[in-house]
Amino acid sequence: MKIIPLCIAAAIIFTSAILPAALAQSADERAAEGAARREMQFDEETAAEEESDDIHGQVVNVRASERTLIVKEDQYEFEPYQFMISQKTTFEGAESLSDISSGDIVTVDFYVLNGKNIAENVVVEESSFKETKSSPGVEKALVD
Repeated sequence: MKIIPLCIAAAIIFTSAILPAALAQSADERAAEGAARREMQFDEETAAEEESDDIHGQVVNVRASERTLIVKEDQYEFEPYQFMISQKTTFEGAESLSDISSGDIVTVDFYVLNGKNIAENVVVEESSFKETKSSPGVEKALVD
């Protein structure tokens, strides 16, 4: 019967010696992980400077509700690129994303942030929407 109290006492001594060291190691590991995470995250301006690129191609799809633009590069047979449209994205040849449609020819300047392609500037070079010219007879009738 004296063995049980001795085992309990040994367990308490062992636990009190090991547990604080284990907890301290966990805190150190968490601090190191937090520092590593902060180093991996970088702001949009840094990403734009370090990983910027551009592509030229045809718009495959516009998802205005998701603020995405999907473009198939015309030089290669790769999968289409998906671009996130941010509030800082600028447009040339279009007022906004809603003015771009499938079939338009665009050049997209972009950068990669956290694995996503973020569009910096979208230039619509050729719109698939063709304005139809009214016939001279209709124009004359409107003037008269």
